Amino acid sequence: MSTRSGSTPHRLRVHRLAGQSLQLEAYFRSLGLAREADLARRMAVSPRSETRLFELVHRNPALPVPARLGQAEALMDLYFGHSQDLTVRHISLEPGAVPAMIVYLPTMVDEPRLDQSLHSLLQPASAAERPPAARDVVGWIRHHQVSAPDTSEVVQIRQAAFAVSEGMAVLFVEGSGCALAFDVTGGPQRAISESKTQRVVRGPREGFIESIHVNLTLIRRRVRDPRLRVDMLTVGELTRTRVAVCYLATVCKQSLIDEAMRRIRRVKVDGMLDSGQLMELIEDTPWTVFPLVRATERPDAVVGGLLEGRFAIVVDGSPWVLVAPSTFMDLIHSPEDYFERFPAVVLVRILRVLFAAVALFGPSIYVALTTFHRETIPTNLLLTIMAAREGIPFPAAMEAFMMELGFEIIREAGVRMPSQLGQSVSIVGALILGESAIQAGIVSAPMIITVAVTALANLMLPDYSTALALRMLRFPLLILAGTYGAYGLILGATALLIHLLSLRSFGTPYMAPFGPLLPSDLRDTVVRSPLWARQKRPAAVEQTDPVRAGHGMKPGPGPVRRAGARR
Repeated sequence: MSTRSGSTPHRLRVHRLAGQSLQLEAYFRSLGLAREADLARRMAVSPRSETRLFELVHRNPALPVPARLGQAEALMDLYFGHSQDLTVRHISLEPGAVPAMIVYLPTMVDEPRLDQSLHSLLQPASAAERPPAARDVVGWIRHHQVSAPDTSEVVQIRQAAFAVSEGMAVLFVEGSGCALAFDVTGGPQRAISESKTQRVVRGPREGFIESIHVNLTLIRRRVRDPRLRVDMLTVGELTRTRVAVCYLATVCKQSLIDEAMRRIRRVKVDGMLDSGQLMELIEDTPWTVFPLVRATERPDAVVGGLLEGRFAIVVDGSPWVLVAPSTFMDLIHSPEDYFERFPAVVLVRILRVLFAAVALFGPSIYVALTTFHRETIPTNLLLTIMAAREGIPFPAAMEAFMMELGFEIIREAGVRMPSQLGQSVSIVGALILGESAIQAGIVSAPMIITVAVTALANLMLPDYSTALALRMLRFPLLILAGTYGAYGLILGATALLIHLLSLRSFGTPYMAPFGPLLPSDLRDTVVRSPLWARQKRPAAVEQTDPVRAGHGMKPGPGPVRRAGARR
């Protein structure tokens, strides 16, 4: 077994390029492609001819896999531009010493799995077992010798090149005219750990990572049913990112899956690096600050959505999985809400909704009351606020605007700083900034308290994108409150409500079950009814099977047995 990889001396590379030029010329002439054959003949002395030849080959996806190994190796080198990390192993298949070669990228494969597959390939087989025709060898090897779980026959050379770039190993056999791609994808990856952005006190500690295979495993481990379907697509002309659409066949409506697949196939970009990019390209409307698709790092949250008739989108290279359709109330809920008893969850949800309103309207209400509507404030409290504001050179609206910007600077600095310093910068920076601003007479103490409470209230929201949207909306509401008082605040709140009511998430009303009103779904909004009282799935999401639980599950004591009675 011979191997070609790593750096190549210049003289040897020139000699090999001349040999590949002859191989490619013969290949293209056998296909009747005179223009490509002429470029192949000249590419040994003209780098521009090689570049032009690659462009023509890349635009022709129908080029077949050559039957000659030399031609196949030359084509793979042409596709990868003689990359130094492209490895070619020449082997002999027994019996008969049939020449073959394996092409792969060492940085993209799992070496132990590759060696195991090579070991199975090199195992001797009797002449009676192996097919007599060389073109049938690849199919026989696929079903009898390769131990990799995911194998496929490749008939176009472009498919073979893409398979190698995706981390697969491709086997070429002399005289076959087709190749065998088997999945030995590997390389370094992050270990499964708890999500750092969606922590819970009670619940699973596993979080998604950047591997699509691991993420699908985490989902299937929780839904052990063959009705869990996974449809794979490829997005990105250059990155060729794998995207998986997961759903329950007997629960999720097929028209919803068809719409999701249509939107994903419509995406024509050169690269797809994260699920956030895909979310921006498939949502119903781009003109909103609110997330129309829920993104989560928690497998339990994804499975919960699947059980309600939603679908999930897993993007390779991203630990964030998209769940759709989503509503605004879905973004207010936490996965932990379904692991605690419902009385405690009701209190937490009420507080969460109240503090979400504080995070959005807190500074604006303070500015409107202290600037335009002082008569609504109790006298003692008003005197305290006025005394604290004595000597402040800025109006309340400007004061709030400055403090909000200051807190945003501290928050962003804490996120971008190293983890060992980020928390210290956030705490110390806020203390120093607030104390110095008060002593300098730039802002008042009540304003510091208002902005600080608003910042803490914003942290109660479990979804980061929703919290970010509320942070952005505070600034236009501050301008309206500082200009028109309560009337401006009411105007802004009304416009915001109209905007929310107009939004859709894959056709589902964003403000359901409040607009439109769905009484059956009110059991899982601001309050959460007991699990035994929720027999049906949310009506806001269309499903093929709306029933998810049976009746008569209300817990209660068993029959009372008198003391001293015989068993």
